[in-house]
Amino acid sequence: MKPQSPNMSKSKGAQTSTNNYTKISCHCFFRYPVGLPRGVSLYAFLCNPGLENRPYREIAAEADVALGTVGWIMRDLKEMGYLLDMDKGGKKFVDRDKFFALWVTTYPQQLRPKLLLGRFKGEEDWRQNKKLDHEIAQWGGEVAAAKITHYLQPAVATIYTDRAHLNNFLIDNRLRKDPAGNIEVLEGFWKPTKQTNYEETVHPLLVYADLIATNDQRNINAAKIIYEQHIIRLVRED
Repeated sequence: MKPQSPNMSKSKGAQTSTNNYTKISCHCFFRYPVGLPRGVSLYAFLCNPGLENRPYREIAAEADVALGTVGWIMRDLKEMGYLLDMDKGGKKFVDRDKFFALWVTTYPQQLRPKLLLGRFKGEEDWRQNKKLDHEIAQWGGEVAAAKITHYLQPAVATIYTDRAHLNNFLIDNRLRKDPAGNIEVLEGFWKPTKQTNYEETVHPLLVYADLIATNDQRNINAAKIIYEQHIIRLVRED
């Protein structure tokens, strides 16, 4: 099953997306609009298969959200048929490929705009040989895709960091605010950790979502590579 770029069109005020998984109506993704805490929790489930069977407190800690948010998410997932109670105890996450497609479609519409900290411009060679401390900032989008696939020549640099480190990051890299700049900085929504499988880049799931959101064919091609090499094992059925 290979992903493709969402084909976005408007109908009766709702956005629809057609891909190889399913045709969905984004306003029906959850009973309520997908705010930041819910979207963060869903991302944690996608990145961590089996998370649904851990205690709520551990899920909340992994997703870095309030304990009450986890309860709402679990109820939503059960009502939508993605989370099943098993006969011998435990829970099973099903249709993960469809769930992933839903999240990818929802992320740029409802979550990503809330994370944008600004667009900036730097010196022409500012990111050449630039190595990021993953506890402070990580590459997303095209730069991350280039590092993962060695396929792209990035035109836009996407960086995820947090508000506490933003000013120092901008000063250290001599970045200046520019609404038309080719550097976008977004707020990271996961808890930094010293132990990670991805050093300079965000998780491939998020890189994929960043690329698909651009609706640029070269980025979509890179997204397909990332899906085949890094994502399919997370979303395929056991």
